Amino acid sequence: MSLLAELRNVDKLPTLPEVLLEVLKLVNAENSDASILASIIEEDPALAARVLRVANSSFYGSAGRRLSSVALAVARLGFDEIRNITVAVSIVKHLSGRRSVLGYKTFWRHSLTAAFLSREIAKKGNLASDEAAMQRFFLAGLLHDIGILVLDQFFAPEFERISEHSRSHETSYLVSEAEILGKETHPMIGGALLEMWRLELPVIDAVRYHHAPARGPEKHQDICAAAALAEYILCNSSLGSFEGSFAGPDKTMWANARVSPDGAQGLFEFAQDQVKKSDLILTLGGEPRGLRSI
Repeated sequence: MSLLAELRNVDKLPTLPEVLLEVLKLVNAENSDASILASIIEEDPALAARVLRVANSSFYGSAGRRLSSVALAVARLGFDEIRNITVAVSIVKHLSGRRSVLGYKTFWRHSLTAAFLSREIAKKGNLASDEAAMQRFFLAGLLHDIGILVLDQFFAPEFERISEHSRSHETSYLVSEAEILGKETHPMIGGALLEMWRLELPVIDAVRYHHAPARGPEKHQDICAAAALAEYILCNSSLGSFEGSFAGPDKTMWANARVSPDGAQGLFEFAQDQVKKSDLILTLGGEPRGLRSI
């Protein structure tokens, strides 16, 4: 039986947390309301505490009056920023509770930074028509490597074989994964999980094709290209992940992302700043259970 077939039979396969579903529903509503978002966050005391700690941090220039309510945090940081933090924290907290050999701190730093970077690429290229569309780019970046997390948590023997192959043959994780798993690599597994979660098709396709954006559906080429470009910038820099570096994007991908190759340095510098934000979100208020560095 293939890994994709086995995925549907995995016991205790994670589902999307309720608070995240509520936030995503609000994001897609025609009349998004900051007060409603604040009330949703406040229903989860742990999440509310994390949001407040982030809002009161020096990263956001909050050396003045400290806030004590989520509503004030929304007013200080803005609806979009609070929404992104809420989505990120909800997913990280929900998916980091199992024992694993994967370094969660490194994994989620990479994923969070990719989320902020994907959103920035969409902004620079005018790829999103509204905030709901912009949020899809954020989710695509955040979840692009979710298949690696699934392999680590639910297919440990295969994940360990890939890791050992990478070490013994001195190849990247990506090369070893393809040699061990064939076509059922982490983008395919991640896409299958998001289908089971019934997320929107653009996000599913971006996750499924973030290492081969040209293979994605034509109508979703922009979000596939943005996720792939974010991954390329991070993996081929000091901000990268354990996946290793890979060949640069072709002209088609730059065109689909509507970003000039000359702008790569600016995106790299943006990503450097977002790493700090990612670390802040991961560490303030205590790390989620199971979150540790490699």
